Amino acid sequence: MADTEWANDGKLNYEAVIFDMGGVFLPDPLQKFKDFEERMDLPPGSVSKVILEGWIKGPWEKIMIDEMAIPEFSNILCGHLSQNTGKLISPDTWTNFMSTYDNAKPYPEMITAIKCVRAHGLKTALLTNNCFVDEGKSETLMPLDRCLFDVVTESCVVGCRKPDPAAYTVCLQNLNVASNKVVFLDDQAKNVKAAQALGITAIQVRNCTQALSELSEVLGVPLDRLDPGMTPISPRTSFDMGVRETGL
Repeated sequence: MADTEWANDGKLNYEAVIFDMGGVFLPDPLQKFKDFEERMDLPPGSVSKVILEGWIKGPWEKIMIDEMAIPEFSNILCGHLSQNTGKLISPDTWTNFMSTYDNAKPYPEMITAIKCVRAHGLKTALLTNNCFVDEGKSETLMPLDRCLFDVVTESCVVGCRKPDPAAYTVCLQNLNVASNKVVFLDDQAKNVKAAQALGITAIQVRNCTQALSELSEVLGVPLDRLDPGMTPISPRTSFDMGVRETGL
């Protein structure tokens, strides 16, 4: 591990850590697509093909930026799947399947790590491309305990998604931390590069062990245990619902 870097006031040089959700705390959503294909006996890659072809300005992007909820997206996706595969796929089947992601269990080592980060006095934030699960857009797909974070920024709420610089800017503003005082973890290379372009120290997550080893080295503190007497600081969670009201 690299030598710990300390500021003159005895605090770590970084003030906050921003985490992605899927692929960091939870399995990559693309794995869920594969699970759905297997369950419905669909050709491998059939779901990803429909979604990725519409990645830019398509239905997948629309559910991520508050222009569509999962039920409407399910109708479009299953219509394409039925047409492409010749099998009738009910939209309810996809909607119900995706709802199981809300019960996904986070990686325990990541939960321990975020508690350690907080115990060392750093703020934490969640910056995720996410979607509303209901037509009324009152509930998002959130398997994590929001109380783990000082700030929760979801693309469907703020109206922009990674790698758009605006998504990072909203999160930084809510944290009230400068970009060069932040470490960011994400599993997608394009999101990591976008963060780095803003002056954020960014780590691409390939697996928990690799990511936490790199984060521990950057921060200069262990993240695999809470030392005796250390208690995670209670977060003052700022939800991005408030950001929408300010027009950001």
